[in-house]
Amino acid sequence: MKTPFNRRQFLQRATASLGGVALTGLTPVWARAALTTPLVHRSTWTMGTLINLSVKQAEYRPARIDAAFAALTRVDRTLSAHQPTSDLSFLNAHPGTWLDAGPDLLQVARAARHYGDLTGGALDVTVRPVLQAYGFLPGRPADPDRLREHIDYTRLRLDAGRVRLDDGFSLDFGGIAKGYAVDEGVGTLRAAGVRAALLEAGGDIYAHGRPEPDRRWRIGIRDPRNPGALYARIEVEDEAIATSGLYAQSRTYRSETVSHLIDPVTGRAVDHVLSATVMAPTAMAADALATATAVMPPPQAQALIASLPEAEALWLYANGTACATPGLQRRMTLL
Repeated sequence: MKTPFNRRQFLQRATASLGGVALTGLTPVWARAALTTPLVHRSTWTMGTLINLSVKQAEYRPARIDAAFAALTRVDRTLSAHQPTSDLSFLNAHPGTWLDAGPDLLQVARAARHYGDLTGGALDVTVRPVLQAYGFLPGRPADPDRLREHIDYTRLRLDAGRVRLDDGFSLDFGGIAKGYAVDEGVGTLRAAGVRAALLEAGGDIYAHGRPEPDRRWRIGIRDPRNPGALYARIEVEDEAIATSGLYAQSRTYRSETVSHLIDPVTGRAVDHVLSATVMAPTAMAADALATATAVMPPPQAQALIASLPEAEALWLYANGTACATPGLQRRMTLL
């Protein structure tokens, strides 16, 4: 793991320009540079965000795209905190009651426990009361001054194919479900025979295959101090990348501006990191790790990613420093 460095030092170490599709705006990104092979772009709205999909024109079939979007909509209907009939809403409304879980809820609940354990609780799907208090989710907690007492991901219980939430706790899968939905959408495209596609949901991206034989997908990482500009770009192929950033959402709480990134240890919004970008084999892993390492103290976040051979990361801190894993640093070009 490299020690933090400033932008000028990082620029001196940056790799040469990468070829491929130029994309603008990770969280989110979108294609704009010309390719020899034309692409078809489709968008939809679900999971509270804009979903963008690019496929090669030769592989484009409306039914394939519709099926991929339907997979994301299915996940939204099952796991959304905003859907009153979702499984997540049932668990929140019926604490202490076992629910026979379908495959989406079961996989995400298992992943929530796994990444909760892996990150020492930095990814905690029971931070919902804090998000409600800050105004990011509907409803208000009963006692906003005692929120920390209602945060503990281990109160999400699993038993074979059933899921239960203990009384006094409530769930929000916002830090993990979007990535899972992207993986499901890409899986649908693969099953339909699509060999190359880029699927993005609010900053969670999976790059499937290559848009051309000699070109990978090119992803742009936003500059958190100037969200209209890009900080860096990177090529990706058959891997996921996700960014959690303070600029994505903010609210005013008790005369203070707070972000949606909640430290489960303190029950408060974090402000030490501007953005955390993680690359991983799946969008769910990238989503979970980006969320967790954005709220962890920098040494612990960096040590965690260093311990995971298939993950790479970039953190941009509020004090003006940056830190990248060696693998990501070698692959990335500053802009």
